[in-house]
Amino acid sequence: MITLEKIKKTIMSYIFNSTLQRQADNRLKSENSFLYENYRNIFINHFFNFKNWYYVLVSTLILFFFLEKIDIDLFNIIDVDSNEVKQLIENRTTNIVTLISVTFAVIGFLIANLAIKDSYIYNLIFRESRFFSVTYFVLTLIASFVILSTLKTHLELEYVKRVYMSGTYLILIAIILIAYLFTRLIKYTNDKYLHDIIKDDFCLESKKYLTGVMIESYMKVILFNEVGFKRYNFMLQNMLTGFSDDDQPSNSIVKDIKIEKIKKILLQNQIPHESVYVNLNYEDKFSINDNGFFFIWNNLQNVNLEEVIRELNKCIILQKVEVEQLPIEAVLDYINQKIVEHTSKNNHKQVSEFMNMYFEFYELQLKVKTYV
Repeated sequence: MITLEKIKKTIMSYIFNSTLQRQADNRLKSENSFLYENYRNIFINHFFNFKNWYYVLVSTLILFFFLEKIDIDLFNIIDVDSNEVKQLIENRTTNIVTLISVTFAVIGFLIANLAIKDSYIYNLIFRESRFFSVTYFVLTLIASFVILSTLKTHLELEYVKRVYMSGTYLILIAIILIAYLFTRLIKYTNDKYLHDIIKDDFCLESKKYLTGVMIESYMKVILFNEVGFKRYNFMLQNMLTGFSDDDQPSNSIVKDIKIEKIKKILLQNQIPHESVYVNLNYEDKFSINDNGFFFIWNNLQNVNLEEVIRELNKCIILQKVEVEQLPIEAVLDYINQKIVEHTSKNNHKQVSEFMNMYFEFYELQLKVKTYV
């Protein structure tokens, strides 16, 4: 039976856990603030990430069909003839389809003339130029005009006129975005500018990687020093056994650990912490994770302990990796490849530039405050 006291305890537990998480985040950020981007950049990068295409799609549809609900003077400056609006919608649809066709043709030409041709470079320029976001925006705009053209006879004429005006202004925005895209792609035909972009990308991925290392070390301090778990040793693997559910995702990395839940499980089951061993690495990918992360001695096996170990494994939050390499690994492979390539050509200047990236990464590592 749910009582008021239980509800109160649940709320206080949630607040306490959230406070602990905030304190941990604040400590890490204050001691290693140089690793973190500002919130503005985080939001922009998240919004325009090609995986989050639905943000652009939904935003465009809302602007197209519901912007007219706001009383904007721009919609009243130009008076559209009621008899011509339906034909104008057809014309705008044709205009924007032609625009996107020409755009893709020019983009294809620019990509064919990149200063450096490599799969890593292609992925980098598409991301840095916001190519996917601009494409999603324009394609959604085309679809919106097609929908409006289809439904124009079923909607109120005044609404159609105002939506047509909002769509026209969105086309102007699309032209500006396409011009921006062209400008960025033209710059990528310059070898020096492209090298600067690679350097910035390596710096960004290095910070993300070192942030993961920092979080891992902080969590290990809590697990080993505060909670009291033992470190897993491969020399003991024949004497230790782990139990894990089969539904753990393959090819994954550790994203987070529910520390407070782990403490609660151990307290409820009266498990001696020193009898549990933990095998944990944030940056490692797990192709098959049958044994989980928590282990016990073979001679301690019983039904209760097996269930506890399974519950502990559920406290490790995994994130599925959809690529074979982590971003930092892809960048490092590219840099190594270029160092070898330019060394064979006796191009000392280029070798020096790529080696400087390693030195900056090393200096960044020295600045990071770890906890083990």
